[in-house]
Amino acid sequence: MIKLDPATGLRDYTTTYETVPNVSDAYYGHKLAGGYGNSGEGVALTKQGDYWYMFLSYGGLTQTGGYQMREFRSESITGPYVDQNGNPAVYTEGVPDDKAFNRGLRLLSSYDQTGSENVKTAQGGNAILTDDDGNVYNVFHTRFVRTEGNLEEHQVRVQPMVVSPDGWLVMAPYEKSDTVRQQDAYTTEQVAGDYEIVVHNPVAFYAGGGDSSDAIYHARTVTLNADGTLSGTATGTWSVDGTAVTLHIDRSEDGSHLHGDYTATLGEQTTETGDYAMFMTGVGGDAFPDAGPDAQYQTGRVAFWGTKAIDPPTAEVVPCPTDPTDPDDSGQSPDPDSPIDQSGQNNPNNQARDTNETKPLAQSGSATVPVLFAAMVAITFGGACAFARRKRR
Repeated sequence: MIKLDPATGLRDYTTTYETVPNVSDAYYGHKLAGGYGNSGEGVALTKQGDYWYMFLSYGGLTQTGGYQMREFRSESITGPYVDQNGNPAVYTEGVPDDKAFNRGLRLLSSYDQTGSENVKTAQGGNAILTDDDGNVYNVFHTRFVRTEGNLEEHQVRVQPMVVSPDGWLVMAPYEKSDTVRQQDAYTTEQVAGDYEIVVHNPVAFYAGGGDSSDAIYHARTVTLNADGTLSGTATGTWSVDGTAVTLHIDRSEDGSHLHGDYTATLGEQTTETGDYAMFMTGVGGDAFPDAGPDAQYQTGRVAFWGTKAIDPPTAEVVPCPTDPTDPDDSGQSPDPDSPIDQSGQNNPNNQARDTNETKPLAQSGSATVPVLFAAMVAITFGGACAFARRKRR
């Protein structure tokens, strides 16, 4: 990354850089990620709250090439950037395949869950949009799990992101089809119920085989019981505090990749099939400790989410706060003439939802990326992975 002259748009030659291995280079500027032939492309940066978030796409740009989005963050735009386990985006030695390690928070895997229209693969090449209301969207292209027709067909998708309780930008479970909502706080009775859990496996990717591929994560049902225990696919305990839910899983079915402590942000969303769901989305677990040979931390945390069916919202949507961290700043008053959402049938998993108004899901602070720097990221790419030119539909 180098600094640009805002008057010309060219390099600011008054700013110089030292050549320090794995840190900076006199010509290329600050080193943000990669090195030693490790793959990565399509860098996107956004500032939300106290952190700059950096997104990279790993793998080969084909249906079966393992293309995927990874995330790192830093308190400074120039780095250093680290992942959810504390490991840096900059490698200090070469690895055969950086997709084989839990390095960088993998945002989306291939998964099969209720409410999704299809099973996707090779999601990447993303950009981040922060809307005027503070909501954040991940704009990316995706291919699809199929064995017939145009296997390399790709489409653009827009999917909301939220901030997890521990400060990571994570995906909401469904593409944008309506406003993502969040109450000021949730009760145990509202949160309890049966959730379809998806774990975004950082070390497996779709390499063919259609729906029978082992790389597709089929959602597992975990029940959050009203007494604070977990049952179903996993056993353990859970609790809710405001809009954050915490899970402790001590045992789970083989292949579920569920174990350890998880924290997630709660919200509500319209599914891709037009139904309504409460969701939790966040980071946690210890099932994937291998972060590569030069990694300092092997804690194994990954992205996950869970969804359960709920009734359609009945409360009027109010604007997102200007500063969601300030409880006294509630933004503008809602338009009294604006319509409210239509209510539906009762659902046993949905209790007392009309006791709190819902609002667009608040972020833990958001800002449009300042035009102070332009990112020119000097990542050394290996020759082993050739990125195909994308075919337009």
